[in-house]
Amino acid sequence: MFAGSISQYMMTVQGMQKDVESATQKIINDFVWKANWASITLNQTREHFKNGGIKLLDIHAKKEAIDLMWLKKYLDLSLSCPLWTA
Repeated sequence: MFAGSISQYMMTVQGMQKDVESATQKIINDFVWKANWASITLNQTREHFKNGGIKLLDIHAKKEAIDLMWLKKYLDLSLSCPLWTA
């Protein structure tokens, strides 16, 4: 939970370099695998509980989502758009 909230804030405010993204994801993955979840694959850990996963944080997917939301705000051409996009 801590890794998700801090990384989301940092990605939103200042972005995240690829090497930092990879290192953060490795720390999360290593923590899970040391907890003896080795009976399921890494992709399976990212699935929802009802599908047999543990909803493991995917830093790359989170970064892409944040970038898309930033782009959506930037491309808003309505009258309610932020002044910095005009």
